Amino acid sequence: MAATISKDSLQRLLTDCRNTNAQMSAQIKNLLRDTTKMGNSIRQYQSMLNVNMTEQEKLNALLSQKKNELNERERTINELQDMIKAQNDKVQNLLSNVKDALLGFSTDELTVREKDGKVYVAMSINYYSNQEVPAWINAVRKLLVN
Repeated sequence: MAATISKDSLQRLLTDCRNTNAQMSAQIKNLLRDTTKMGNSIRQYQSMLNVNMTEQEKLNALLSQKKNELNERERTINELQDMIKAQNDKVQNLLSNVKDALLGFSTDELTVREKDGKVYVAMSINYYSNQEVPAWINAVRKLLVN
């Protein structure tokens, strides 16, 4: 009887082991399937990450190019502003010299008229000897020569 009990016990133990083995085999199969899915997902995400990194590198290069273009335009604008300022300074200097020169004229010595959008200035200068020439006449002559 001890041999039969032990045979029945061993039979149950064997059945339990087979059931446990089947469950574990099914669990291993599920884990392998999940691992394969996760591996595929990871490869897909890595591929997407590589594409995004490539896009980011392209965008960074484009941004750098645009910054360089902007710096070049800014430099050009600064140069043009400097040129305009220098020209305005010259015009102001010329206007000041003309104003100073014209202050010495009386109304009968100077006439100003406009024709076709241009300004014409007519002057009548009395002839003086070199020693008698007023400074304003020399200033006007200097302006006319330049």
